[in-house]
Amino acid sequence: MACALALAVLAAQAAATPAPASPPAAPARAATYPLYGEVVSISDTLLVIKGGKGKPDRRFEVTPATVFKSGKQAATLKDVKPGRWVGGLIRKSASGGRDLVVSVNVDVTQKGGAPSAPGGSSGPAPAPKKKTS
Repeated sequence: MACALALAVLAAQAAATPAPASPPAAPARAATYPLYGEVVSISDTLLVIKGGKGKPDRRFEVTPATVFKSGKQAATLKDVKPGRWVGGLIRKSASGGRDLVVSVNVDVTQKGGAPSAPGGSSGPAPAPKKKTS
Protein backbone atom coordinates (compact mmCIF):
# COMPACT_ATOMS: atom_id res chain seq x y z
CA MET A 1 0.00 0.00 0.00
CA ALA A 2 2.82 2.42 0.87
CA CYS A 3 4.39 1.60 -2.46
CA ALA A 4 1.20 2.51 -4.34
CA LEU A 5 0.94 5.77 -2.41
CA ALA A 6 4.55 6.68 -3.26
CA LEU A 7 3.93 5.96 -6.94
CA ALA A 8 0.82 8.14 -6.89
CA VAL A 9 2.78 11.04 -5.34
CA LEU A 10 5.59 10.71 -7.91
CA ALA A 11 3.07 10.60 -10.77
CA ALA A 12 1.34 13.74 -9.46
CA GLN A 13 4.65 15.58 -9.19
CA ALA A 14 5.65 14.58 -12.73
CA ALA A 15 2.31 15.81 -14.09
CA ALA A 16 2.67 19.14 -12.24
CA THR A 17 6.23 19.75 -13.48
CA PRO A 18 6.19 21.84 -16.69
CA ALA A 19 8.07 20.57 -19.71
CA PRO A 20 11.52 22.11 -20.14
CA ALA A 21 11.46 25.34 -22.10
CA SER A 22 12.87 25.31 -25.61
CA PRO A 23 16.45 26.57 -25.88
CA PRO A 24 16.75 30.37 -26.14
CA ALA A 25 16.76 31.77 -29.65
CA ALA A 26 20.07 32.91 -31.05
CA PRO A 27 20.68 36.59 -30.25
CA ALA A 28 19.87 39.01 -33.04
CA ARG A 29 22.83 40.57 -34.81
CA ALA A 30 23.72 43.99 -33.54
CA ALA A 31 22.05 46.88 -35.32
CA THR A 32 25.27 48.93 -35.29
CA TYR A 33 28.97 48.23 -35.73
CA PRO A 34 32.19 50.25 -35.48
CA LEU A 35 33.76 52.16 -38.35
CA TYR A 36 37.53 52.45 -38.69
CA GLY A 37 39.49 53.08 -41.84
CA GLU A 38 41.10 55.39 -44.35
CA VAL A 39 38.83 57.79 -46.24
CA VAL A 40 38.87 57.36 -50.02
CA SER A 41 36.20 60.01 -50.65
CA ILE A 42 33.28 61.78 -49.01
CA SER A 43 30.29 63.74 -50.28
CA ASP A 44 27.05 65.01 -48.77
CA THR A 45 25.54 61.55 -49.25
CA LEU A 46 28.38 59.00 -49.46
CA LEU A 47 31.44 58.03 -47.39
CA VAL A 48 33.89 55.62 -49.05
CA ILE A 49 36.42 53.82 -46.83
CA LYS A 50 39.39 51.95 -48.28
CA GLY A 51 38.86 48.19 -48.36
CA GLY A 52 41.29 45.77 -46.80
CA LYS A 53 44.08 44.16 -48.79
CA GLY A 54 42.48 42.67 -51.91
CA LYS A 55 38.98 43.77 -50.83
CA PRO A 56 36.71 46.39 -52.41
CA ASP A 57 36.20 49.81 -50.86
CA ARG A 58 33.30 50.07 -48.39
CA ARG A 59 30.49 52.55 -49.11
CA PHE A 60 28.23 54.07 -46.48
CA GLU A 61 25.33 56.52 -46.69
CA VAL A 62 25.81 59.93 -45.07
CA THR A 63 22.59 61.62 -43.90
CA PRO A 64 21.74 65.02 -42.39
CA ALA A 65 21.59 63.19 -39.03
CA THR A 66 25.24 62.02 -39.27
CA VAL A 67 27.28 63.48 -36.39
CA PHE A 68 30.85 64.64 -37.09
CA LYS A 69 33.33 65.21 -34.27
CA SER A 70 37.02 65.69 -33.62
CA GLY A 71 37.67 64.08 -30.26
CA LYS A 72 35.08 65.69 -27.99
CA GLN A 73 34.74 68.81 -30.18
CA ALA A 74 32.17 69.31 -32.93
CA ALA A 75 33.37 68.89 -36.51
CA THR A 76 31.78 69.07 -39.95
CA LEU A 77 31.69 67.04 -43.14
CA LYS A 78 34.40 69.34 -44.52
CA ASP A 79 36.79 68.12 -41.79
CA VAL A 80 36.74 64.62 -43.33
CA LYS A 81 39.47 64.49 -45.97
CA PRO A 82 40.59 61.73 -48.36
CA GLY A 83 43.60 59.91 -46.93
CA ARG A 84 42.62 60.63 -43.33
CA TRP A 85 41.83 57.80 -40.94
CA VAL A 86 38.46 58.02 -39.22
CA GLY A 87 36.48 56.07 -36.68
CA GLY A 88 32.80 56.06 -35.94
CA LEU A 89 29.59 54.10 -35.83
CA ILE A 90 27.57 52.52 -38.64
CA ARG A 91 23.91 51.46 -38.49
CA LYS A 92 22.87 48.49 -40.61
CA SER A 93 20.31 49.30 -43.26
CA ALA A 94 16.88 47.87 -42.52
CA SER A 95 15.96 47.92 -46.21
CA GLY A 96 19.06 46.12 -47.50
CA GLY A 97 20.56 49.27 -49.03
CA ARG A 98 23.78 50.98 -47.93
CA ASP A 99 24.49 51.01 -44.22
CA LEU A 100 24.13 54.46 -42.61
CA VAL A 101 26.87 56.54 -40.99
CA VAL A 102 25.69 57.43 -37.47
CA SER A 103 28.87 59.24 -36.41
CA VAL A 104 32.38 59.99 -37.66
CA ASN A 105 35.36 60.96 -35.51
CA VAL A 106 38.16 62.61 -37.49
CA ASP A 107 40.53 62.61 -34.50
CA VAL A 108 41.63 58.97 -34.49
CA THR A 109 45.01 57.29 -34.40
CA GLN A 110 45.97 54.93 -37.17
CA LYS A 111 46.66 51.48 -35.75
CA GLY A 112 50.28 51.32 -34.67
CA GLY A 113 51.00 54.97 -35.40
CA ALA A 114 50.44 58.60 -34.64
CA PRO A 115 47.22 60.51 -35.34
CA SER A 116 46.59 60.61 -39.07
CA ALA A 117 47.05 63.83 -40.93
CA PRO A 118 45.00 64.92 -43.93
CA GLY A 119 46.55 63.42 -47.03
CA GLY A 120 47.08 60.04 -45.39
CA SER A 121 50.58 60.64 -44.06
CA SER A 122 50.95 60.14 -40.36
CA GLY A 123 54.67 60.71 -40.41
CA PRO A 124 57.51 58.26 -40.88
CA ALA A 125 56.95 54.65 -39.96
CA PRO A 126 58.47 53.63 -36.64
CA ALA A 127 61.76 51.76 -36.83
CA PRO A 128 61.44 48.02 -36.31
CA LYS A 129 62.42 46.76 -32.88
CA LYS A 130 65.73 44.98 -32.70
CA LYS A 131 65.89 41.62 -30.99
CA THR A 132 68.23 41.40 -28.06
CA SER A 133 69.84 38.10 -27.17
